[in-house]
Amino acid sequence: MVSNPRVTTVLLVSVLLGCNGSKPQAKSEPQPATNAKDPSGPPGSVTGTVLANGVARAGVEVCARQQGADHTLTHERAEPTCTATDDAGGFTLALAPGVWSLVASAVDHQSDSHELEVRAGISSAAVDMWLQPGGRTFSGLVVDLDGKPIVGVSVSAQHFDGVTNDIVARTESDEVGHFQLTAHPHVLLNFSAPGFTGVVRDGDEYVLMPESVITGQVVGADGRGVAGVRVVTSFGDTATTDASGHYRLGQLAAGEYRLVAVSDEQIGSVNQQAVGFAETLADVTITLDTPVHRLRARVVERNGEPVTECRLAVKADLRDMNPPEFLWIDEKGMIDAPAMGTQYDIQGLHCAGLRGMPPYETIRLGDANTEVPTITVDRGGVVRGRILDANGQPRRGVSVMQRTVEIRPSPGPRFVNVNDIRESDADGRFELSGLEPGVHELRVRGWPRIGPAPMFTITGRETTEIETTLPATGRIEVKTSAACAGQQVQVFDCEVGHFGPGGGPWSVDVETDEHGRAILEPVAVGRHRVGIGETASCRAATGLEVTVEPDRTASVELECQVVEAPQVVVRVLNSDGTPAARALVYLGQTETAAPSRAQWAGYEALAISDGEGRLTIPMPHDDPDDDDDDGPWGVFAVRPGEFAGGLIKVGASELTLRLEPTAQTGDPG
Repeated sequence: MVSNPRVTTVLLVSVLLGCNGSKPQAKSEPQPATNAKDPSGPPGSVTGTVLANGVARAGVEVCARQQGADHTLTHERAEPTCTATDDAGGFTLALAPGVWSLVASAVDHQSDSHELEVRAGISSAAVDMWLQPGGRTFSGLVVDLDGKPIVGVSVSAQHFDGVTNDIVARTESDEVGHFQLTAHPHVLLNFSAPGFTGVVRDGDEYVLMPESVITGQVVGADGRGVAGVRVVTSFGDTATTDASGHYRLGQLAAGEYRLVAVSDEQIGSVNQQAVGFAETLADVTITLDTPVHRLRARVVERNGEPVTECRLAVKADLRDMNPPEFLWIDEKGMIDAPAMGTQYDIQGLHCAGLRGMPPYETIRLGDANTEVPTITVDRGGVVRGRILDANGQPRRGVSVMQRTVEIRPSPGPRFVNVNDIRESDADGRFELSGLEPGVHELRVRGWPRIGPAPMFTITGRETTEIETTLPATGRIEVKTSAACAGQQVQVFDCEVGHFGPGGGPWSVDVETDEHGRAILEPVAVGRHRVGIGETASCRAATGLEVTVEPDRTASVELECQVVEAPQVVVRVLNSDGTPAARALVYLGQTETAAPSRAQWAGYEALAISDGEGRLTIPMPHDDPDDDDDDGPWGVFAVRPGEFAGGLIKVGASELTLRLEPTAQTGDPG
C-alpha cells in the first residue's frame, strides 16, 4: 500500500494528543497559491532558472514546500505551491515568510532541490536549479474505487535516505488520470487529492480511497461558536473554524480520532471519535475549557547579540517518548509560543553557523511576570570543501553533510545540533558551519560510500579545508520475470569497499518492479556480485559476476525461485448474493469470533475484488515460534456504506464475505 502520512500539529497539541491502534492514513489540505499562513507580512518573491544538461528548460514544474514558519513546528506540511518554467527556463513564486524547499522535476531527469529562507516583502536571490539525465520513471493510472479516472491528483516522490525524507519530484494526473514522473529509484510515491485518502496498488492502477469526514463546532464556555480556532486530530489532520465556529476535517481514513481545539487563550478536546469507511461523523462539539500558557525565551550569542533565523528544539515533561519540537526564533531573538506543559527541556539547535552550549536549564512556565530565560549559543567550527568527480573535475549539485562521530566534551546524549545539508556550487565547493568540537565524518548523499569516509576534527572556531573525489560509477540493469516482482536485488562490491574496519563489503539493493526489473545506481566501477535475496556473496563467490564500467549500464538477467505460498480465495458478495465488484479487502489479526468495523480500521489493504467479486490473497504465515502469530486472521471487505468481516484459519482455502449496510453491523467504535 502506498500512503501519504502527514503529521501537522503545534506544540501544545502535541502534549495532549494520543490514540490507540494503527494510524489511519491522512492527507494534507490544499493551500492558496501564496500559502499565506503567516499574517506577519506580505509574501516574498523567489525567482530562478532551471537548466537541463546546461540548457534552459521550459515547462519544468517547480514546487515549493514550506519547512516551517514563525512559531510553528518544522514538521508542519501543506500541499506545495507550484509553477512551470517559461520559455527561458525562468520561474517566479510568491511565498509566505519562512524556510522553503524548492524542487524542480521533469521526466527522464533526476530532480534538483534547494532550501532557502523567504522574508516578508523581500525578493530572494535568484536560484539556479540543474536537472541531470537519468533516474527511474514511474507511471500509472489514478482511479477511484469505481475505476473512474481522477484528474489533478498530486503525485510526489519522497526520498528516504537515512538523512532526510524530502519530496524530490512531483506531478499531477492528467485528464485521463495518467501520471508520469522521474526520480531516484529508491522513493516512495505519495498521492493526494481532495475527497480521497490512502491508495491501493492494483496492477498499473493506483486506486484512491474515498475520504471519511468529521464535522462539528468549537464553542466557548458560553456555548457560542468561536471563529479562527484550529482543530487537530490525533494524527495531525487540521481544520480551522469558520465565523460560526464550525469545522470540517476531511481526507481522513476510517478509524478513531481524538480531537483538540486550539485558540490563543484556551484549548479543548474530545475523546476518541470513531468514523467509518467513506462516512461522515457529524455534530462533534468541542468546548474550549482549559487555559493556555506561553513558552517564552530569549536566544543570544555569547556577545549578547540576539539570534535570528534559528530553530530551537524543546521537549515537554509530559512527552518523554516523543521527539522534540522545533520552534522558530523571531527577528528579535525571542520565542513566544503557546504551550500546555509546565516545563520544557532544551533538546537541540538548528542555527546556521551556531552551536549549542549545553547543559541548559529547564524552562519553567508561569504567569506573565515570570522572568524570561536567556539561552546562549556560540559560533562553531567551519569545514570548507570541494567535490570532484572521478576525472578530477568540479562536481556541481552534490549534497553533503557531516555526521558527528565524537563530541568533545560531550554535552549529554539527548542534545543534538541539527545538521545542515549543503549543495556544491559550479566549482564543486561547499561550506558547513556551526560544528561542535570533536571528530566529524563527511557524508556525500546519493553516492556509494566506498572505503572510509573523509574524517576531520574541530577544536574550536577554526576553518578546516577538505577535498573529496567521488568514485567512478555506472549502473546495473537487472531483468527477471514478472513472477519475481517485489524481490530484493542486491549488489556487492567485493574488490574495493568496506564500511570500516571489520565491516562487510559495500553493497546496494533495490526491489524489482511489477515487471521484475530493477535499476541499481550509482554503482562503483569494477567487479560485483549480483543476486536476488541472499543468493549473492563475495565470500562464497555466489551470485552472478558483473563488471561495471564508468558511465555505462551493465545489463544482467537473473532467475529467482518463487515459492508459492498457500492462497486463500475470497468471494465478496452484495447483500442480495450477487458478486460485489471493486470491494476493498483488508487483512488483520483478531482475537474475536465476530470481526467488527472497529477492528479493520487502519489495517493494510490487500487488493480490490474483480468483476466477479473474487480475489486471491496469500495465506498469513503461521510462525510456530510466535505465539501472537497463530491466527485466526480477520478478513474485511468494505465499500461506501457497506461492510463485511470473516475469519480464516491456518489451512483454509476459501472464504465468502457478504456485504451489508453499515447500519446493520453495529457501532464502528
